[in-house]
Amino acid sequence: MNKDYRSTSIPPGKILDIIQRKVIFERKLPEAVKELLEHARRYLSIYLPSAGFEISQTDRYSAVTNKSEACVIANRSFEAGDELRYCAGTIANLTEQEEKDLETKTSDFSVIKTSRRGTCLFLGPARFVNHDCDPNCSFMSAGSSAIYFKVQKPISVNDEITTHYGDNYFGVDNQECLCATCER
Repeated sequence: MNKDYRSTSIPPGKILDIIQRKVIFERKLPEAVKELLEHARRYLSIYLPSAGFEISQTDRYSAVTNKSEACVIANRSFEAGDELRYCAGTIANLTEQEEKDLETKTSDFSVIKTSRRGTCLFLGPARFVNHDCDPNCSFMSAGSSAIYFKVQKPISVNDEITTHYGDNYFGVDNQECLCATCER
C-alpha cells in the first residue's frame, strides 16, 4: 500500500543464469540453491533494522535519462569508519554474447567495464549507490567479486549514500558528471 515502494527482487536474468549453469549444464543442484540463497540474502538483508539504509528514488538524473533512478538513503546516522555491510553487491563477468545482447536492449542492469575484468554486471543493493565526486562512502572488497561500503564522513538520516565511481567514469576528468558536488 506504500505508493513509494520499489521492489528489490532478484533480476530474472540472474535466476535463469544460475538455473542454466548450475542445474542444467553442471547438474549441481546444491550449488544452485546456495548461489540463489546468497543472492537473495543480499536483497533481503536491507530490511534488517540494523542495515541503516533503504532503496529510494531520485529525479536528479531525469533530465538525461527521462526517468527516475534508484538511490540509497540512510535511515540512521553513520560516523566515519562505520561499515555498511548489508549494502553489498557482487560483480558477475559477462560473456561476449551477453555483452552484445545488453548493447541491443534497454536494460536497468548496472554494467561496469574494467580493464582487469572486462564487462561485468554489478548486482545487489550496492548497485543503487550513486556516484558523487565528493562521496560519503568508499568501495571495500569482500573477496574477488563482492563489495560493501565504508563511511568516509558522517551521514545523517535521509542523506543519500554515495561513492566515487572513478576519475574518468563520466568522460575525461568526469566532465559529464551530474552529481550534487559538480552541480554546486
